[in-house]
Amino acid sequence: MTIRDKMLLMSLKFFEYLARKQRKSYNSFWIQSIKYSKVVSSREEYMLKLSRDKNVVHIGFVDYPFTEQRLKTGGLFHLKLKTVAKNTLGVDVDKESIDTYIRITGDSNVLWASVYDLFEYKDLFREYEVFLMPEVIEHLDKPGLALENLYSVMPDNSLLVITTPNALKFNNFILSLAGVEAIHPDHVVLYTPYTLVNLVTRKGFDLVDFLFYIGKNSSSSYAKLFARYPYLSPGLIAVFKRSSE
Repeated sequence: MTIRDKMLLMSLKFFEYLARKQRKSYNSFWIQSIKYSKVVSSREEYMLKLSRDKNVVHIGFVDYPFTEQRLKTGGLFHLKLKTVAKNTLGVDVDKESIDTYIRITGDSNVLWASVYDLFEYKDLFREYEVFLMPEVIEHLDKPGLALENLYSVMPDNSLLVITTPNALKFNNFILSLAGVEAIHPDHVVLYTPYTLVNLVTRKGFDLVDFLFYIGKNSSSSYAKLFARYPYLSPGLIAVFKRSSE
């Protein structure tokens, strides 16, 4: 462990001490905690494992504005998904990027649609078991409406997997001391573990599993940090079930 790592750990232990003291001053009404199963290095690897041999809908599949670049390098997640899933349906609102995807891959099993208008295509989704919405919900100005639309088209007992940046992530805490934040300019909201679960379960879904992800390129020092303090991890993975009515 480097001197820098030791100093960081000592600082966080001090903040942990302060946090535990501060927590005691709060009425329990204000204290929320979501039980999590584990911290994973890669959200993509987790979703691929969950999607193996399944019929999968992938919302936001073109990864605009990086579609053509990632198609050429093989880095587009939807390409990886197609190698493990039984069947895939890509859904996206960006027509130009969809056309680029079809032109390069020849795969036409896609749907040009907004997540707010999925009910119009309900019959397309009857046979699908897993619905992936990775790194999308933070871009939506009406996430509740999007979730209601998803609920209306998902078959009973199908799964909804949402990944999103963590509002409590360590980098935001550090950068806030400098009066700035690191965030995609198109994001309109960041979720904590509690607010994400609270929003989605309000729309009728049941929470099945909750995880944190740290990013497969994170250093070993940061991996150890997030293993000790998972609530500081870069991202969230939440798995929900569309129960029978």
